[in-house]
Amino acid sequence: MSHTAIVPESNAIRNYLLQHQLSLYFSKPVLTHVETYMTAATAKGFRGKVTALAEYSDRHRTTLGHFLAEGVWDKTVLQNKVKTESHF
Repeated sequence: MSHTAIVPESNAIRNYLLQHQLSLYFSKPVLTHVETYMTAATAKGFRGKVTALAEYSDRHRTTLGHFLAEGVWDKTVLQNKVKTESHF
C-alpha cells in the first residue's frame, strides 16, 4: 500500500471508470486524462497544479493543461454518474 495516496489500490480508479461503462461516452485518451486527474486528486498533498499532474502521467504537463483548457468532452455524463452515487 502506498503511503502517498488516499486511494490505496492503483487500479481502483480504473476499475471505477470501467464499472460505470464510461468508455461508451469517452474516448480512451479522455479516460486516461480523467484517470490521471482522479489519481492526482487523491494523492496526499495534491494542490491542483498542472505541473503536479504530470507526476501521475506519461504525458507532458502542457498536454494535460490543453486538455483542461480546450478539451472537447461532455462533462455532464461524469457529473451525473457521481451525483447518482452521492449520498449527500
